[in-house]
Amino acid sequence: MSAPPSGPDAPKPGGHRRMSSILLGLVQRAEGERVSLGDMVDAFDARAYGPLIVLFAAPNILPVALPGISAVLGAPLMLLTAQLMFGLHQPWLPGFLRRRSLARSSFDSLVHRIVPRLVRIEERIKPRLLPLTGAWGKRAIGAVGVILAAIIFLPVPFGNALPGVALVLMAVGLLSRDGIAVVVGAMIGVVGLAVVSGFVYGGFVAVMHFARGGLGV
Repeated sequence: MSAPPSGPDAPKPGGHRRMSSILLGLVQRAEGERVSLGDMVDAFDARAYGPLIVLFAAPNILPVALPGISAVLGAPLMLLTAQLMFGLHQPWLPGFLRRRSLARSSFDSLVHRIVPRLVRIEERIKPRLLPLTGAWGKRAIGAVGVILAAIIFLPVPFGNALPGVALVLMAVGLLSRDGIAVVVGAMIGVVGLAVVSGFVYGGFVAVMHFARGGLGV
């Protein structure tokens, strides 16, 4: 008897495909010189939230960001998490966002930089604490995701990394029904919120200090 498949193409316990396999499959199916956000949404079924959130959040944790990637993927991330919070069965993007696109080479590079990191996470993923990824759990993940997505777009140095990690973990947990991954992601998100809040508060205090100095107060 042959050994079961391993690596990115191996299914997870319970018949769930690995997210890394789903993303690689999207690269293989992509056609043309550019890949639109509409193509990405249409490539998935009702499981689209997890892979799409990973695609749009992961660039924030890559060592070197791809040029212009946040401008293309930013708004959809906030919209997707909001729809998850409101319980929409499948994600929807308006026409002007569906038409936004990445060069095929940039998209391939993005996915192939995300996948090795995903594989390391997936080796530790398994179904557990299932209520956290049920109907109400998904809404809670969406609510936390909206906050994290908003934090990502604040102009805070290094403020995107922890919220990006948190969103990736919660999205992988959502797809693989791993409540532990969701909890760990939420905890990292709280830390990220605290860090960004500290930067924002420090910046506000500094601005007020210089303003008072300039006014001679």
